[in-house]
Amino acid sequence: MMRNFIWVLLLLSLSTGVWAQKRLPPVKKNINKQHYDEGWDIGWKCWLSFQKDWENGNIREQKVEKRDASGKQQQQGTEKKTEIDMKTCIKWGGTLIMVFGVCTVILVRRKKRKRGNAFVSDDKADESNGKGMAGDKELPKKPVGVIPSVKSAPDISPAVSDSKCNSFCMDGDNHLVIGASVRGKGHLQMELPCQDNHKYTYLGKGWGIAVVSDGAGSATKSQIGSKIVVERATTHFIDVIKSMKWMECGLLPSNEDWSQIAYSVLRKVYDDIVVFAQNKEIEVKDLNATAIVLIHSPFGLLSTHIGDGRAGYRNSDGEWCSVIVPHKGEEANQTIFITSQFWNAPSFRLSGHLIPESRVVREKVTGFTLMSDGCESTSWQVSRMDGNTGKVCDPNLPFQKFYDAVTKTLVQYHQENVDITERAESWYSFLDSGNAFRSESDDKTLIIGLIQ
Repeated sequence: MMRNFIWVLLLLSLSTGVWAQKRLPPVKKNINKQHYDEGWDIGWKCWLSFQKDWENGNIREQKVEKRDASGKQQQQGTEKKTEIDMKTCIKWGGTLIMVFGVCTVILVRRKKRKRGNAFVSDDKADESNGKGMAGDKELPKKPVGVIPSVKSAPDISPAVSDSKCNSFCMDGDNHLVIGASVRGKGHLQMELPCQDNHKYTYLGKGWGIAVVSDGAGSATKSQIGSKIVVERATTHFIDVIKSMKWMECGLLPSNEDWSQIAYSVLRKVYDDIVVFAQNKEIEVKDLNATAIVLIHSPFGLLSTHIGDGRAGYRNSDGEWCSVIVPHKGEEANQTIFITSQFWNAPSFRLSGHLIPESRVVREKVTGFTLMSDGCESTSWQVSRMDGNTGKVCDPNLPFQKFYDAVTKTLVQYHQENVDITERAESWYSFLDSGNAFRSESDDKTLIIGLIQ
């Protein structure tokens, strides 16, 4: 009977594990192997101890007398008899249920704080750029605006026939901004959607925010991921600008504060993507996308980014300068995404640069630009032979002649009061079929802004 009772307890522990696995979301890729091994070792040791208790824990010697048919005593001796009392059954049965339950939960439950996997570096934060970045440190002040629910994020990309709608032009008293996202030649041939997205919002008083996101070509739904990035990043950063009262006070944050704030806000965007993926029952990696954010003001520029692409600004002398260093790996077209698993690795770096990389420009800015990597070979110096080393290097500098010609055309359109819609469509056509961009295989996104 006691053995049957033990089997019932084992079946109960197994049922508990099955119930937990059905009720909790399976995330096999986030299993912490060390925790699993430790849990298994504990369970195995408990089982061995139980088995030992079963065999040796309660052994009693009893006298045995055997008699013949006439009732005479024939043999007398002793034999060992094993008995397990109810107290022992309850003790070990409860232990088994607890151990197997813990092991099962470890296997199927996502840990809230995951460690990054590839490219982990133990280097300290760069003191000259974002010093003192502190991982998950929260915003200095609690944001005040109402942040829309992530459920409102779009779950489809713009239709191919409506792709020209993915361009814009804004012409105000002290700002002129134009941008578009266009499918590359390779995506046209493979009948894939444009996986890039962008957004620009003017906030008034010379302040504005521009975001560009490049969806990973290897991700099946990256056009959705890039759309979520531009929408949610815009929402969260605007909320920070308002809560910090930067516009009212006429100031920019310190380098250290901006690094911490940018890290926290981009982490919020990542969390939004995770929630979206769970709601849609898809893998987070299917939404892989980069992120570039520029915030312009009368006092300078704020930048932050994760992944490749380029961004820069025009100073008061009319010179175009770079403001970010693209995150690229050792192999061609290798980069990192906002959805990559690095968020719990302090001072995480790729190719020697912090992720995210954030910067504060404290000088008069008269223009800005940001783009996906599909536009960089035309508008940026990305490859040059180093005369000293004899190796190819990346100067990471804007093509001055390219931007001078483009800005001249934009100013001319403004002076001639060309219709806003016509300007947006003209910019889209320039990226789609212009001599410089026509042969580009990758998707192309380019935003250029002129500000007074």
